[in-house]
Amino acid sequence: MSHLGFKAFLIILLLKQIEKKYTNDTIHVIQKRISGQEVKMKSFPGFIKNPKNQIDPSQQNTKDIEGYYFEGKDDSQIAFWECFSNRESKPHVHDFDEYILCVRGEYTAIIEGKEIVLNPGDELLIPKGTVQGGKIKAGTRTIHAFGGKRIK
Repeated sequence: MSHLGFKAFLIILLLKQIEKKYTNDTIHVIQKRISGQEVKMKSFPGFIKNPKNQIDPSQQNTKDIEGYYFEGKDDSQIAFWECFSNRESKPHVHDFDEYILCVRGEYTAIIEGKEIVLNPGDELLIPKGTVQGGKIKAGTRTIHAFGGKRIK
């Protein structure tokens, strides 16, 4: 077996093992990464979107978004949000710092009346006590880390 043939054999063997554990979307992402292609995931992975971690819509400042969260031992939280239509987040204030990472789409943070546009890869730290809101375009995915308990 040639060196290239052996590599292909190992990749196929690896993918067969992966098929037993992961979804087809995950396998597709891994195949593209192995071949050196850029990958843009359509959604957060299934383990993040576990129904046990879903944020109740009554806990959200924006309608028509889907959110999931995880908690730290210190009551800090990380939330993963996907927005399905153009929306606005009403002005609000937190008693703790908030960090935002735009993963996909466009999120315009409105901080004390000033607009800050976040595109994929952009980050923003919002100090506690700051009046904030936002505009979210359909298809946007963001990750928010809270220095306190945001979701009850």
